[in-house]
Amino acid sequence: MVYLIIAFAILLIAAPIMAVLPSKRDKERMKKRQAAMRVGISVEMTIIDDPDPDPQKYLSTTGKPIPRKLSIAAYRIQRHKPKDRIIGESPGWVTMRFLDRHRTQLSRNWYWQGAALGPEILPISEILGRLLDQLPLDAVKVEEKNYFISIYWHEDGEVQEVIDFLKRCAAFGSDEQGTKVKSLDGPGQRSG
Repeated sequence: MVYLIIAFAILLIAAPIMAVLPSKRDKERMKKRQAAMRVGISVEMTIIDDPDPDPQKYLSTTGKPIPRKLSIAAYRIQRHKPKDRIIGESPGWVTMRFLDRHRTQLSRNWYWQGAALGPEILPISEILGRLLDQLPLDAVKVEEKNYFISIYWHEDGEVQEVIDFLKRCAAFGSDEQGTKVKSLDGPGQRSG
């Protein structure tokens, strides 16, 4: 009986310790975040409006709508300002993986949010059209705001695809468009 009480007391002490240890999935996500930060990409956990237009996804069990919020990781890099850009002028754009009637198609799986896109977006839209479909399937939103390009994703895909995309977009419009993108998979480098 004494041994049973001791075992029970050890379980009571060990259970909270085991609960705070990171899971295998958490460890993998931390490795991805560290890899991105090593190459100059900032990582932030944030909450965004869910771009998925499915109306059934955000209904309570009683049928009442609940807020369309999505807790997600944002990987960000600052884009080089083009030499011919006027001071203070910063184009902003948002693309989303989900289709609804308010979005214009950009590539096979990606759509612009909003219908009115100015001529300053045209040059980068050509590059985005080629690169967006190479992102992991769990990426849901890509945006540029104040020369910061952000990818919002669930961190289930390959981090190297996200790093390559951000590096190529960051170099767009600068003299560094042909720079090498450091690969995390091996000692070689891929051209961007």
